[in-house]
Amino acid sequence: MVEGFLKAKCAQNRDKTGREVCMQPCADWTKMKNIRQMYDVIYDELVKACVAINLDYPVFTDRDGKEVEEDERFGLKQDIKITHPHYIMFAAEKEEELLHDYEGGI
Repeated sequence: MVEGFLKAKCAQNRDKTGREVCMQPCADWTKMKNIRQMYDVIYDELVKACVAINLDYPVFTDRDGKEVEEDERFGLKQDIKITHPHYIMFAAEKEEELLHDYEGGI
């Protein structure tokens, strides 16, 4: 039953030319180890691009980005500091836009 579901799901993950858009079940990327790896790669690229620096030791910050003690923290420890936030651009794409890109769109 699961194999049938995955086979049907893979058929749904094809663009108009028949190429697979999602090579694995979509739930796989949401595993914590994969999310951590994604952020590690992003942070390494930010440091390479000179818009962030590695900190000597991890720190906690509040919502405003000020260093605080653990009991006042917002989020996890941070081991990089963004030095030029105005150079960073984040983008979110919808599936339709990604499919459009595969079909030769802008």
